[in-house]
Amino acid sequence: MTKVVIVWFRDDLRLQDHPALYHGFFHAQKNGYQILPIYIYEGGMGEAARWWLHQSLAVLNDAIEGYLHTYQGDPVTIMTDLTTRFDVQKVVWNRRYTPQGHQIDDQVMAFLKNQNITYETYPGTVLIEPDRILKSDGSYYRVFTPFYKSSYLGKDFEPPLPSPFLNTKPSTKLFSTDLSSQNIDVLPSHPWHQKLHNYWIPGEQGAHEQWHTFLKHGLNGYKDGRNVPALPHVSKLSPYLRFGNISPRIVWSSLQNSDAPLADVNHFKSELGWREFSIYLLYHYPDLPNMNFNRSFDHFPWSFNEELYIAWTKGKTGVPIVDAGMRELWETGYMHNRLRMIVGSFLVKNLGIHWMHGRDFFDDCLLDADAANNNAGWQWIAGSGADAAPYFRIFNPLLQSDKFDPHGMYIKKFVPELQNASLNFLMDPYGYIGPAIYPRPIVDLSKSRAAALQAYKTLSSKEN
Repeated sequence: MTKVVIVWFRDDLRLQDHPALYHGFFHAQKNGYQILPIYIYEGGMGEAARWWLHQSLAVLNDAIEGYLHTYQGDPVTIMTDLTTRFDVQKVVWNRRYTPQGHQIDDQVMAFLKNQNITYETYPGTVLIEPDRILKSDGSYYRVFTPFYKSSYLGKDFEPPLPSPFLNTKPSTKLFSTDLSSQNIDVLPSHPWHQKLHNYWIPGEQGAHEQWHTFLKHGLNGYKDGRNVPALPHVSKLSPYLRFGNISPRIVWSSLQNSDAPLADVNHFKSELGWREFSIYLLYHYPDLPNMNFNRSFDHFPWSFNEELYIAWTKGKTGVPIVDAGMRELWETGYMHNRLRMIVGSFLVKNLGIHWMHGRDFFDDCLLDADAANNNAGWQWIAGSGADAAPYFRIFNPLLQSDKFDPHGMYIKKFVPELQNASLNFLMDPYGYIGPAIYPRPIVDLSKSRAAALQAYKTLSSKEN
């Protein structure tokens, strides 16, 4: 029976700076074992994300010359099958920090321990694991700034690990070749995702190309330019980080060596810190997807109007900047961060719709959607999250347009029926006549703002 080391790929679909692959490879090489690289699709992923997953798996498989074995279903069941077919000497993987990830890891570790099979897990998706950051009294952080200052600001981290195949083809490294993998079905059912090929190159090489392009053309001026959606000062690295096509350690290391202005470098580092903070919150507060972090919002009088909600999802609210953001999402599977705040505020505060509805829609349509960032982001927008914007801070989309898209370049890019509309209309669809084919605003901003503030007064003053 073939002796193997199983390398279990998860949210880390790359070869560089992959601790489990790196250490598992050299363990196998030292002992004369073969390596069996596997991926198990566990379900529970939105349609846009499944497209990215499909592409990333194909790229990874090509990178290791077709030796990636893919499966779909329960990891314990699949591990059971593999251990009956092979003399499994060791299983290695990089850790995850979601409640579901914890549960699966515990089940797999219990099974392997019962079978007397060695396993090793490694940190590979974050700069610092969430259980290593606590306040002096042993509690966990609820506010971003002290969290970031305590462990990230001005810090260096271990250098990224090279690919173990740096100097040799993967096929010469004794991969197991005598096991047929399943033909897993992860592509979404709707064909709209096919246009995503026009905007993205998923996978490790695409990640590095995207990152190097940003370092060259976008990082200089990032601190201020990141808020202007028509400018190139966003990295668009989030889907690559979500699927581990590039590691945060590689990104941080590149920033350490950048000659861009320090203010821009430090601000981008803080954005990486927000990603870590979201993961940290979900780790210490596993009910984040199902409950308000601030429990006083449990009594908030949300409402749901299906007609208004559908108009929001389709980018037909009659408010140009909101519609541009939603159309960007439909067209590219991505939305500029400033627009995420604008469209989110519009949904929960002007339309009065629960943040979970927005979370679910984003989860299905965003390429970078994950449990930590999506839930933390929507709770921040709603005012119910950790270190959140207060609920009474209600974005005025017209003022946002004037400040961050003053020439209407972003709006006209994604709302083509407004190509010839006057700038006055783009900034104020309530006061000027627009194209007949463009809808009138579905809600009065002043009245809906007043209603939101009145609803806010009903909240209990008791903090969670």
